[in-house]
Amino acid sequence: MFLSVIVPVYNVEKYLSRCIDSILGQSFEDFELILINDGSLDNCPNICDQYAARDSRITVIHQKNAGVSAARNAGLNVVTGEWITFADSDDFFDKNAFEIIFTEIAKDGKIDILIFDFYLFRENKPIIPIFLYHEPFIYSDRRDIKKLQLQVIAPSLFCAQATGGGAPFKAYKKEILRGVYFPEELHINEDHLFFLRILDLKTVNIIKYIKVPLYYRTRNPEQITTRYNPQIELLLNQAHQAFEQYFFSQHANDPEFMQARLLRIVARTGEFLKLYLLKPENPLSLSEKIRKLKAFIQEYHIRDAAEEISIKEIPFNTKIGILLLRNSNSIFFYCAYWLKENIINKYISIQSG
Repeated sequence: MFLSVIVPVYNVEKYLSRCIDSILGQSFEDFELILINDGSLDNCPNICDQYAARDSRITVIHQKNAGVSAARNAGLNVVTGEWITFADSDDFFDKNAFEIIFTEIAKDGKIDILIFDFYLFRENKPIIPIFLYHEPFIYSDRRDIKKLQLQVIAPSLFCAQATGGGAPFKAYKKEILRGVYFPEELHINEDHLFFLRILDLKTVNIIKYIKVPLYYRTRNPEQITTRYNPQIELLLNQAHQAFEQYFFSQHANDPEFMQARLLRIVARTGEFLKLYLLKPENPLSLSEKIRKLKAFIQEYHIRDAAEEISIKEIPFNTKIGILLLRNSNSIFFYCAYWLKENIINKYISIQSG
């Protein structure tokens, strides 16, 4: 068996058949599909079982709801393929994705991770290709692999560029994933931490990136990073604590990682705005949102982190945010981020379409 495809499933009956059909309809057929029903309350369990009854390549695991990380880990425990890829159940693959993955791996037989691009798919809107890096590459030097880690750790404050840390749009050699699991205590950024831990492994020697979109990422209004969630501050803090433990246990003596750590702390302010304060469903008034933002910045020592950052070699957009935070200018920071989310990103989407 060449490829194992792990798909966690939770309350996505509207999208699930499209995802499964995109996998079963691949031009390359040497794969297994592992569907993990994570306690879905809709018709997903029946849909999974119906597909499994028709195709022997499908394995279905039914479990109590434990979160996407636990579901992916359950899949990792039963895979039989030489290579592993992940998909979210509201997303889908290009029909030739697996054949291209197989061909690219066969060209360079010693690679450990293959990274590819994706399309941003939104109903009744232009499909936008998202390219993770500027040029294709094959990295075998630890300094280059470290660059990938730093990009995942420190996203830009006012830039929509993807960081490449998500669970999908990669294929991993099964051997390197032995004993590595998603952190089940996290419900946000868990895939980024998983990827960072993999890149730390001494068994990861060669990483290949092809500048080809093979995957369609859907904007599902029920996703945890899309829907309004009053508990998002708690989830962000849990992720922050996990990343702090990672930094100080693995890279405490590395100045570049410590700089990236500070940038990530500052970037949490943008996440808090995007995932909570700027949501249309948020009932707070503008003045209440500004007070909430000020409290968030103070409680999590974000201004202190901004003061420590060396801004010489960081993107201009990020510099703006850091300077605003250094000057405790919460109102202007809020306005700048609102502008980025509501005008600049929409303009970019229109131009891309």
